[in-house]
Amino acid sequence: MTAVRELLTRRGDIELKFIRHRVSGTVHVVVPDDPDKQGEVFRIGEVPADAQLAMASGQTPTLCGYLAYKSMDGTRRSSDEMVSEFDDAHLCARCWRALGPEHQARAFEYHQPSTMLRSGT
Repeated sequence: MTAVRELLTRRGDIELKFIRHRVSGTVHVVVPDDPDKQGEVFRIGEVPADAQLAMASGQTPTLCGYLAYKSMDGTRRSSDEMVSEFDDAHLCARCWRALGPEHQARAFEYHQPSTMLRSGT
C-alpha cells in the first residue's frame, strides 16, 4: 500500500483536492497533506531535494507524478487551476489508479457542474 493510500485509510476525513492542467484541461488529484504531521519542523537537509524544489517553485505534486504549477503572482493564464467541480471524463486516469480500489470512488465525491445537470430528469 502506498503512503497516500495508507493516509486515506487512516484519515477518512481528508477531502481530495483537484487541479486542472492549464493546457490539456485534465484534472489531477493533488497529493494530500497529512494533517497529523502539519506543524512539524524539518531541517532543510531532512526535506528531499525534489520537495524543496517543488516548494520553492510553487509546484503542487499530484498522484500521477505531474507537478502542477500555481502562479505565485496571481496571474492565471500561465498556471494550473484548483477546481472543485469538473466533468468526470476530465479526471486523470493515472491519478485515479494511484488511489487504489479502496479509495477510487473518492475521486468522484465532489459537486458536479450545474451545466452537467439535465432539467426535468
